[in-house]
Amino acid sequence: MDGSRKRFLISFLSLMASLFLMFIAAVILGEPAASFVVSYNDPSVVKSVLDHTWFWLGVFVCTFYYAMLWVWFKKSEKACVEYKHEREKPRPR
Repeated sequence: MDGSRKRFLISFLSLMASLFLMFIAAVILGEPAASFVVSYNDPSVVKSVLDHTWFWLGVFVCTFYYAMLWVWFKKSEKACVEYKHEREKPRPR
């Protein structure tokens, strides 16, 4: 197996791993996050400064996690596309 093919396989597995983690995060955090935001936006409940802090900290952590997974996905995708274009180049005889 040549080096470029090995790099492609590693990039492809990395692409699948990042997609899997994004999917798991969406499944696990989707419903709890939605219900948390709905309850947080209830105007009849008074929130303390600590509640606001936890809310914004949670928003930051979840956004950072998703953004890092997205960057990892895009980097792996770029490597796979570059490999495909490299393979499609006409080869000298």
